[in-house]
Amino acid sequence: MNITDKERILVFGHKKPDTDAIAASISLAYLKRELGYNAEARVLGEPNNETKYALNYFNIDLPRYLNDVRIKIKYIDFLTDYSSLYSDSLFDGFKKMNEHEISAMPIVDEHNKFVGLVSLKDIAHAQFDGDITFLCTSYTNLIHTLNGIEVLKFDEEISGNIVIASYKSSTFMENVDINSETILIVGDRYNIIDYAINESE
Repeated sequence: MNITDKERILVFGHKKPDTDAIAASISLAYLKRELGYNAEARVLGEPNNETKYALNYFNIDLPRYLNDVRIKIKYIDFLTDYSSLYSDSLFDGFKKMNEHEISAMPIVDEHNKFVGLVSLKDIAHAQFDGDITFLCTSYTNLIHTLNGIEVLKFDEEISGNIVIASYKSSTFMENVDINSETILIVGDRYNIIDYAINESE
């Protein structure tokens, strides 16, 4: 079996290599080469003194340093049949991944050019560890996600900090500062609605 340089196999251990990790990488790379593969041992960090001594004792060269083992897009085997527009809501992307039972999906622009990747892990992280009080989306996405009805529209882009009027009107007006950048979620609390309109002018 002959493998080209393009299909080279790099063999390495953990980030802070000890003697076991480096010796195993060298041994496995050697075995792969004997089997006809184009394999090369590498290290991901500086070896300790024990490892240097062992390599010197057996007159074996230290494998070359490999500075980056992060996964690249070209190595990801994702389904090309499914993608989401960068202007779509996160909710729509989440629903699409669930419907098609996929864990990640490419994000494309209006020319179908790849601009990013979103995964269920990213969405979970954003929901639990991200800033859930700030919203940046479109008016259309907002109406669609909430299954709402358009009453009055000023801007297509919606961006600002979310405030929920969930307590007494007087308490809200005395303690909550709002402005034109505030996204207020409120029911039929007319005093608060009037207050919000006046404060955002």
